[in-house]
Amino acid sequence: MKYFFTINFMLMTLLGNAQSYFQYKFAAADSKIKISQKTKEDIIAVFQKKLFKLKYNHTKCFYDSVSKLFVVQTDSSIQTTFLNNDLLRFSKSGFEIYELYNQEEIFMYLAKKDLKKEYVKKNLLFIDISTTMHNRESTFLSLVNFSDTAKLAKDIFSFKTRLPSDIIFAQGKLKIPSDKYVEIFGLKNNNNKIVTKGLIDTAIIGYDTRGYISITVKFTEEGKIKLSNFTKQNINRSIAMVINNTVLMAPIVAGEINEGSLQISGNFTMQEATEFVSILTADNLPIKLKFVKSEIVNK
Repeated sequence: MKYFFTINFMLMTLLGNAQSYFQYKFAAADSKIKISQKTKEDIIAVFQKKLFKLKYNHTKCFYDSVSKLFVVQTDSSIQTTFLNNDLLRFSKSGFEIYELYNQEEIFMYLAKKDLKKEYVKKNLLFIDISTTMHNRESTFLSLVNFSDTAKLAKDIFSFKTRLPSDIIFAQGKLKIPSDKYVEIFGLKNNNNKIVTKGLIDTAIIGYDTRGYISITVKFTEEGKIKLSNFTKQNINRSIAMVINNTVLMAPIVAGEINEGSLQISGNFTMQEATEFVSILTADNLPIKLKFVKSEIVNK
């Protein structure tokens, strides 16, 4: 009997000391994509930061060069909702602030190239420019039927070499879901633009003076300096606030913004505002990953 208890105690001790962990594996959604070392490091850093916030203890994240999978190991299971809705959230782009080309700048550029008639005659990108030139400081370049955006992309590709080399095009946010027309903006993709990744301290949902949903963004000290310099250089000019390649708003800068915060309004729904806040404040994956499998591994 004594030996029975001794053996039983030893087995219980061994079982108690035996440890296991949960392992989750992820692959690039696009199997043909080439993942740089920097991207691998960024993905691992994002995983670690998000898991730390949710208090997943004893977490290990790494890239397995043999299987070409990203691996997350934790001592507790990861909630499915967190896995799908947060951990794997990615963003092609974040929040950027650009200087804008106005209609007159583009019109004069085309005049130098003697292309005004060609553009208007063929009803391409700037078909509306002749009827809106009275507003020389108009922030958008053209109004395009939402159903024609595919044709617009083709037109831009055909004529891009004749336009300013740093111009990139972005469409505005529809005012209401039933809108038929979308504004087209010409962004100046130069060194003056502000890429806000790492520069935002907080982003809070609130309401503007008209009662519309807005987002108040507070910048870090580094972001505060960049925003101050940017607005100082663009007083009385239009700028574009862009999230995920969509222009949310294009206000005219009335003066230097040196307090390090600004308010973004764009006819948001609460769901849109919540998603944008997540983009502004969260570290999102630089590429899209897919969940491959999970397993429990005994040490």
